Amino acid sequence: MTAIAPQPVPNGFPASVAAEAGGPAFKSPAHSLPESYGDASLQARRQAEQPDRFGHGLRVTLFRTYAAKTKHERDYTLRSLADEIEATTGVTKGVLPWLKLATFGDLRAPIKDSLRHDDNVLTITGIEGDYDGELVPLADAVELLTKQGILAIVYTSPSHTEAKPRWRVLCPLSSEHPPDKREHFVGRLNGLFGGILAGESFTLSQSYYFGSVNSNPAHRVVLVDGTGIDTHDGLDESWIGKPNTGSSSGSGAGPTSGPVDQAALLREIMDGDSYHENIVRLAGAFSRTGVAPMEALERLEAVMNAVPEAERDARWRARYSDLGRCVFDIYGKDAKKKDAGPGRPGWSEEATCDFDPETGEIPPDGVLGRLIFPADCVTGPRREYVVKRLLARGDVAALIGAPGCGKSILAPHLCYAIAQGRPAFGLRTRQGRTLYVAAEDGTGMRQRVHALSQRHGDAPEFAMLEVGNLRDPEAASDLRGVVAEWKPSVVVIDTLGA
Repeated sequence: MTAIAPQPVPNGFPASVAAEAGGPAFKSPAHSLPESYGDASLQARRQAEQPDRFGHGLRVTLFRTYAAKTKHERDYTLRSLADEIEATTGVTKGVLPWLKLATFGDLRAPIKDSLRHDDNVLTITGIEGDYDGELVPLADAVELLTKQGILAIVYTSPSHTEAKPRWRVLCPLSSEHPPDKREHFVGRLNGLFGGILAGESFTLSQSYYFGSVNSNPAHRVVLVDGTGIDTHDGLDESWIGKPNTGSSSGSGAGPTSGPVDQAALLREIMDGDSYHENIVRLAGAFSRTGVAPMEALERLEAVMNAVPEAERDARWRARYSDLGRCVFDIYGKDAKKKDAGPGRPGWSEEATCDFDPETGEIPPDGVLGRLIFPADCVTGPRREYVVKRLLARGDVAALIGAPGCGKSILAPHLCYAIAQGRPAFGLRTRQGRTLYVAAEDGTGMRQRVHALSQRHGDAPEFAMLEVGNLRDPEAASDLRGVVAEWKPSVVVIDTLGA
C-alpha cells in the first residue's frame, strides 16, 4: 500500500506523483530546496506536528454477497480500511465482499428481501466514485486528488489490468451527512476528474466489491492525505452530474443532476457503448413521463434492433432477452414510489435497477456468493421456519398434483392455520400474515374461506386477493404493492398457471 501526503514546497514548485502508484510520492528539483529541507529530524518534527488524517474514524457497512440479506457495520480508520482492501483476495470476483460508506437500517426490499437499497440508507459517511473507462491510469487519479488535497483511498477494481485500468475512489467525509447530500458530493469528485466517473457512482445505495482475484499482482491501494471532500466548496464551480443528464440548480443545496438526455442514451445504445445502464435509465424516464409499459418495451426493442447485426455480441443478446423483465420491474418499482408520494419512504426521483458495477450485469441472488468457513457457521443466520420441517422464510415452494386432487383445499387450509398460529397437518406454525391470491375461481375460494372460518373461527391475519391475469404488468404491479403494504409471511398464488 502506498501513502501520499501533500507537502509544502518552497518557491511554489508543485508536487508530482510518480507514474506508478508504487513509486516515490514526491519529486522536486534539488536546487529549489534550502539545505535544511533535507534534515531528517526537521522533517520528522514537521510530520509530527501535522494531524494523522489516515487515523480518521470511518463507519463502513459490509455486505458478504450481492443479495445483501445481512449487513455488518464496522468502524475503521482510513489506514485499516486500506489495509483490508489490500489484503482481501478471492478465487473469483463473486466471492469478494462488498463495501459502502454509509449506514443502513433494517428495512428490507419487498421483492428480493435485500437490505441494500436506497430507501434503507440512513446516513452517508463518505462517497464512492467508480471508473471503468479502461484508459485513465490510477496514478492520474491519485495526482488530481493529491493536488486538490482530498482525503481518499484509491484502489484498483477486481477486474483491473495494467492494460485496461479500472479503479475506485473512496472519499470519507468530515462528518456524517444525510443521504440527500451524496449526489452533490459525488458531482464534486466527478467534476475534479472531468466527468469520467461511471453513472452508477451517483446511485445512493450502490456498493462495490473490494479486494483482488487470486492475489492479482496488478492490485493497488493508495492512501491520499487531505481533508474531506465535503469541505472543498470550491469544487462546486467544476461540478459535473450523472452522465447524459441535464443540469439543475437544485433547491439551494448546490447543483444537482437534471433530467436524462434521452437522445444521448439512445445513441450510446445504437453505438454499442452502453446497454444495461442506458436501458434502465430510459425505462425509468419513460415510466415517469407516462409512457405505457408495452410502448416503452417496443421503443427499447426498436433501438436495440438498430444495432447492426454484426455487432450484436453476447452483451447485446443478454440485454435484449432481459428487456421485458427489466422494463416491468422498473415500472413496478415506480408504481410503488408514486403510491408513496414525494418525501415519503419508497419515493425517489429516478428509478434504478441494481447491478454489478464491474460488468453491468445483474448477478443472480445466491449463485456462488462467497466461501463459507466453519467460523461463519457459528454466528450465521438461523433458519426461520413458517411451518416446521416444511416451509421457511425465503422459501419458494409448489404444490403439485393432478387436476381436482385438492390442491386448492389444502393451500387455503395451510394459510389459515399460519394466520392463526395453530398446527397444520400436525406441524407447528409460526403465526404471521398470509395472503392468498385467487387468480381463478374467486367465488369457490370465498366459499372455502367461509367454511374455514366456520370451523376455526376468525383469522384477521388471513387475507385473500382476487386478481385476473398476472401476466398483465399492471396486475403484477398491483400485487407487488399489496405485498409491500400487507407484508405477509406467506403468499400463495393459485394457480401457478395464472
